[in-house]
Amino acid sequence: MMFKQIDKLSIKRVEVKRISEVSVRIIERHELPNLLQLYRHLHEQDPELEHNEHLAGLWDEMMQDDYIYILELDGELVATCVLNILKNLTRNARPYALIENVVTHKDYRRRRLGRKLLNKAIEISQQRNCYKMIAGQNDSKNNSWLQL
Repeated sequence: MMFKQIDKLSIKRVEVKRISEVSVRIIERHELPNLLQLYRHLHEQDPELEHNEHLAGLWDEMMQDDYIYILELDGELVATCVLNILKNLTRNARPYALIENVVTHKDYRRRRLGRKLLNKAIEISQQRNCYKMIAGQNDSKNNSWLQL
């Protein structure tokens, strides 16, 4: 039996990319400070909210509804939106959805994370039998809506 001798061994370097864990879920009560930090990327000129009884009461009211959704990337809150489902007496009494305060942290933009978040909002709106979704934009003259 004859073996061919190998003079040089070529090893190819393979770069292994870590797979990021992405999840979309309803915000939890203790995450208010993180949400407020993320909102700094939405309206930088807005004044910082004072942590007082008024804010605590407002947050308690908002926690009664499940309409603030967040996108986490590897455990870090990087995008959010507010999804309101509004009751309606037209369109066969089907509700409609209003989406606002959509923001992705500046360091995480252009990765389709906002799209993933909005797709979840569309899915929830369809599950709740909404006939349309209205998406507010920064420019109040240019609102858009999506027929569901």
